[in-house]
Amino acid sequence: MQNNNSNQKNCSIFPNGETLTIVAATAANLLASDLTNKEISVLSLFFNMLSDSLATIAAANILLSQTNTDTDVIIEQRRRDW
Repeated sequence: MQNNNSNQKNCSIFPNGETLTIVAATAANLLASDLTNKEISVLSLFFNMLSDSLATIAAANILLSQTNTDTDVIIEQRRRDW
């Protein structure tokens, strides 16, 4: 299902959320296939840190570009994640 909201710009890499979910699950399975549980845990923590860093960079870029609406959306999404 694609979001038909005209205010949202589609990501050029993934056409919709379902595709992104499938790609993420496939990547996780491929990465974990030859790893121990400890190695999978460390890799998981690494990607959590990467995710937080990317979110911080995106939020800082939005703040610097003075688009408060986008900033509010990111902050609300991060609050839900916590």
